[in-house]
Amino acid sequence: MNIIRKSLSEKNMQVGVILNRLQIREIENKYPDQLFGGQQQKTAIGRAFMTRPEYLFCIFLWKSGISVILLLFW
Repeated sequence: MNIIRKSLSEKNMQVGVILNRLQIREIENKYPDQLFGGQQQKTAIGRAFMTRPEYLFCIFLWKSGISVILLLFW
């Protein structure tokens, strides 16, 4: 695994791109306890994308027993 050091401005720019792509710009300054479940999931996906993976494998489980498996490409 390569560790790439980025400047603060590069990190902030990448965060902005991810927030826009996941359509969660409006929750940028909120604390985790202020977010709804879906917003928390999108935030977790955004954190995972900060490492720039080629793809992201996600499994979401609901109370109804339904599970959704997603393969996300950036």
